[in-house]
Order: sequence, then C-alpha cells, then structure tokens
Amino acid sequence: MAVRAQVADENNDATRAYYDEFSRRYEAERRPNRPDGYHALIDDLEVELVERYGAGGDLLECGVGTGLLLERFARFAKSARGIDLSPGMLEGARARGLDVREASITSIPFDDATFDVTCSFKVLAHVPEIERALAEMARVTRPGGVVVAEFYNPLSLRGLVKRLGPAGAISDARRENAVYTRFDAPWVVRRLLPPSLRFETARGVRIVTPAARVMRVPYLRSLVRRLEHRLADTRAAFFAGFYVAVLRKRLYSMDRRSRTAFGLEQAVASFARSVGRRRIRASSLCEASFCEASLSRPGLPTSAEDRRDLQKDGIERGGLVRVAEGAGGGVVGGNAVGAGDEGGARVRVGCDDAVFPIGK
Repeated sequence: MAVRAQVADENNDATRAYYDEFSRRYEAERRPNRPDGYHALIDDLEVELVERYGAGGDLLECGVGTGLLLERFARFAKSARGIDLSPGMLEGARARGLDVREASITSIPFDDATFDVTCSFKVLAHVPEIERALAEMARVTRPGGVVVAEFYNPLSLRGLVKRLGPAGAISDARRENAVYTRFDAPWVVRRLLPPSLRFETARGVRIVTPAARVMRVPYLRSLVRRLEHRLADTRAAFFAGFYVAVLRKRLYSMDRRSRTAFGLEQAVASFARSVGRRRIRASSLCEASFCEASLSRPGLPTSAEDRRDLQKDGIERGGLVRVAEGAGGGVVGGNAVGAGDEGGARVRVGCDDAVFPIGK
C-alpha cells in the first residue's frame, strides 16, 4: 500500500508540473482565440451532452482546467463547481469567477451524494488509479444521478495517430509524452466501473476528424462539424477518439456477502424530497426501486434495469412497496420500508434495521 501511495503521489506531482506548464498556452487554440477551431468543436459536443443531464442540477467537473467548460456549465446548472490538480490551470478558472478548488480526482473533497452530475473530460486518461477515480466520482453523485466520464479510445483515428506518431509539444521544453496516458477500449470501460454505476449510453467525440488542422480549412471545417454532430450519438461512437460514457448511479448497490444495501438512505431521502414531505405519507405507493413512487414528479429516474437489479439481489419478492407513516411501513419481500413518526425511514435489509433521517 505504501509503495502504491508513493507511485500515485509521484504521478500526481508529474501531472501537476505538466499542466502547470501547459496552462501558459492552454487557451491559445481554444475559444475565444479560435471560435471555430478544433477545440471549439470538441467543447461543443461535450457541453451538449452535459446539458442534457445537468440542466437545473448540482454539477461537479473533475479536471476543470482554466474553466472553459465549467463557465458554460454554470449557465444551465443550478450550481457548478470544479476541482483540478494544477494550481496553474486553476488560476484561469478563478479569474473567471468560478467555484473551484485544488484536489485530485482520486480524492474528491466533497460529501457523499452531493451532485446530480459529476463529469470529467480528458482527465481519466492520465490517472493510473482509474477505478479509484471512477469510484470517487460515483461516491459524490446522488443515487439516480449521472457520471459523465471521457476515455481515450485506441480504436480511433486519434488513437492511431497518438500511438504511432510523434508526441506533440505543449511548451518549448515539454512534450505530451511527459505525462502518464492510457487508452481504454469501449468494452474495457464497463470493467472499470464500481458496482454503484451502470452503463447507460455513450457519445462519440472526434469520430471523423483526422487531425486538428482540418478545422482551419473553411469548407472542410463546416462539413466535419456537421458530420461530428450527426454521428455523435450513433454506433459510430465506438470508433470516436474520445469515448464519453454516461453512467447512471444505481439507487442502491448490494454487498452480496453482508447482504447490505448501500444507497437506500439517499433513495428514501430523495423520494421524500420529491413529494415535498419530511415524512412519506401513507397514501404513497411505489415499486421497489423507490423512484417509481413519484411517477410524474421530478426525482429519481425509473429503470427496468433497477428492477432487475432488485430481483437479482433478492430484495424484491413481488408486488409493491407500501411506504407509510409509523413503524409498520410497507413490505418488499419481508423487508420493512416506512417513515416513522421520528421523521426517519426504516429499512430492513437482511436481519438489520436502520433508521435514516429525512430532511427537506
């Protein structure tokens, strides 16, 4: 463990130094300096995807850089915060008036279930402990929320160029190969996920763009932009240079040894908030996934996969879960679920009872 921690610290130091140096010319080829360039196209495709899931919600960007994306996220999100390992990069983000702090994606300094969307672009590819990073992103995301995670894809034109061609320069003294970089094929992504996340869909970014310089050719630039937007959400995403996975946080995850369900506390609290009550009323009736108790209300999304998970883990044994006031509650195959007079929700999983406080 000590050796692993030392290696992680050394990688963080190298990455920090790399991006501190890169920060000096980071925006040279980006907006507003090149409003129709290659990076503008990439940014637009990424922002579109995050807005699809993050509009009106609490959002965290891991690896915020100089804040070019976070500044745009803040326009549609309820709140937008960011972290980055590089003080040099964060200077630019703070100059934009953004809410950012210095931190590593493998140790995110926020409480569990704080955000509706947690996203990361061009960061995970530089993290050796990628599984730990994904677990941290999942931890700070609310049940039913979304993790948007971008991976470098070896099955792409970009992947081929990066692996076979010379490393690009980020400054007069340093090149791209000065920092750890990994490529993960689309089928590998699912193996990296913690139990609390399930793959929902993917967007492809840079599918047909052979090189950044093509975006400097007027007519070709327009054609490439149209093709990239048209293909982004199709099966062609499998061959994108940047494979962006949309990962839904499960309403709970099951430790099969202890038969303990993690996330039920947040699920019950989220349902209580969705109906605007400190206690869940006796008239509320829902299926085992909690989210379906508020079918037409904003809250947790319903999913056939959630129901299959419940069945697979042996929690659901048939029918509905009645959520009622008092200690009685409802039943999911013998597991009591209810809101007590003390303003908590009682959930029995296996042989254990737990009372969870519900706030407004």
